[in-house]
Amino acid sequence: MFFTFLIEKVFLQMLCHFKFGLFFFFAAFTVMMFIFVHFFLQETKGIPIEEMWVV
Repeated sequence: MFFTFLIEKVFLQMLCHFKFGLFFFFAAFTVMMFIFVHFFLQETKGIPIEEMWVV
């Protein structure tokens, strides 16, 4: 919730400075999050919840 609050406070200032580039800025973070999840988190499809705690 802290980071949501922080984004809300700086969004308008960033929008005034970056114009439409701000949306590319957030898109880059979205792509980085996708890459992180795709390569670093395990697949859990078909695994019972009891076995997910075992690493």
